[in-house]
Amino acid sequence: MHSSRATPIGAGREITTKSGTLHGFIDPSSPAVRQFLGVPFALPPTGARRWLPPMGFNNSSVSINTTSFGPACPQIPLSTQLTPDVFSAKGGNRTEFFPVEEFSEDCLTLNVWTPASMEGTKLPVLVWFFGRVFLQGGVHSLYFNPTSRVQRTQGHIVVSANYHVNIFGFPNTPGLADRNLGLPDQHTALEWVCAHKYRCIWGRSKTHCCVG
Repeated sequence: MHSSRATPIGAGREITTKSGTLHGFIDPSSPAVRQFLGVPFALPPTGARRWLPPMGFNNSSVSINTTSFGPACPQIPLSTQLTPDVFSAKGGNRTEFFPVEEFSEDCLTLNVWTPASMEGTKLPVLVWFFGRVFLQGGVHSLYFNPTSRVQRTQGHIVVSANYHVNIFGFPNTPGLADRNLGLPDQHTALEWVCAHKYRCIWGRSKTHCCVG
């Protein structure tokens, strides 16, 4: 997601995190929601780090434009295996279930949606991880975009995060050592959330998060 209609959050409203200073935006279609998309929560898992556990991204001195989703982790595109009518019992076009087919090894990013006018208010945080049996998926799917729900309720914060799937997340093959990289990705994303839940990006969160 990237909208030319998006209004950047003004000076003094940027958020300083362990990942850097985040410059989010407010979309005119959802004026009560602040969005921070494509926030790195781990070092790029590329090159020598390709098969290593994730390491948290810590560089508070950088400035990051967080107005578009980061790419999904490498996978076989869902659209090459299924047709849109599979997702509807009565047939029809249900392409909102399909993730945007933009893939990269540098994919460990998360996204935050928070009410725009609730600073200083304690709100619950829902952290969402996509399913699809650890083979496919990403945070791009329109079906899972929570903007309208946060706009409507103004009562919670939503975080979604990418993680490695298929051989990049669970490389149980004869040529590679047995490893579980996908779930540590999720754990690292949760550590990022816990490290920032009392910062103004959240307003002030309640003492617990819900993981979905």
